[in-house]
Amino acid sequence: TIFDENFALGSGGALFIDEVVGDSVIQTTDFINNTAGDNSSTTTWGGSIYVSYVDADATLTIRQSSILDSNLNAGADDAYGAGLYLGEVVGEVLIDSSTFARGVFLDSGNPTFGSGLSIGLCTIDLGGTLSVVNSTFDDDATLDSFSIHACGIEDGGVLSVSYSTLV
Repeated sequence: TIFDENFALGSGGALFIDEVVGDSVIQTTDFINNTAGDNSSTTTWGGSIYVSYVDADATLTIRQSSILDSNLNAGADDAYGAGLYLGEVVGEVLIDSSTFARGVFLDSGNPTFGSGLSIGLCTIDLGGTLSVVNSTFDDDATLDSFSIHACGIEDGGVLSVSYSTLV
């Protein structure tokens, strides 16, 4: 499956998920050159994929997928996750054998600061887990935007990155 050159005025340029309540899988899917937000937006999250909430009994798996050339218009006060935005993780998110590359935050068409070129994460709550395994991140972090940005990991929450490459 390919999501190519999609645009959303708000969050989630290609895919907007309000709540994950059961086990869900995105597999062998390419998200290419998707864009979210415009310079008049007050908050913009997830240039390609926006996920607001992952329930305690749910697992969201992203496997063998690519999130490439995602754009997040950062005219907003808050711009998180040029590629993928995760709001609140109470359950589990697994990113396996996937590639994130060339995410960018834009302000009037020019590169600018944002939070999380590949993944922007608001909160991992008690019992929540974000695991990244065998994945590649190829971002230009010259504007101090970083590949993965986590606002908060609560006591008992877990963020794990293993067997992955940051180029």
